[in-house]
Amino acid sequence: TGFGLSVDQMLTDAFGVFARIGWQKPDLAIVSTNPDAAPVEGAWSTGVQVNGKLWSREDDTLGLAIGQALPSKHYKDAGNGGAAEGHFEAYYRVKITNNLYLSPDIQCIWNPRGLSEEYQGNDNTLFVYGVRGQLDF
Repeated sequence: TGFGLSVDQMLTDAFGVFARIGWQKPDLAIVSTNPDAAPVEGAWSTGVQVNGKLWSREDDTLGLAIGQALPSKHYKDAGNGGAAEGHFEAYYRVKITNNLYLSPDIQCIWNPRGLSEEYQGNDNTLFVYGVRGQLDF
């Protein structure tokens, strides 16, 4: 049992916003996958995107997002700290050819795996770098 909702809205021809939220009934996730699991119960994110019309690259997109993964009571009770894992993400989707797009991405994650400073000291922020490719044919 669970739900997810995703909303995207362009506010102008160059600027848009989005929001995502999801929730699952944690006890069903535990039974159906692994009785010893301590799942995430919910997640949310929101952000903005700007297309490249503003800098003469109509097919490019700049995006920024922030969100959290929310641990279940079972996760907190398992002694994992139980803090919400937060993330901030920035990406730039660049059109290379009519069929190829590349998206460099950086993510900042705090309280990874729900472990707050109390559980892992002051070093509780991660940075993840990546590149995603999209090939259309």
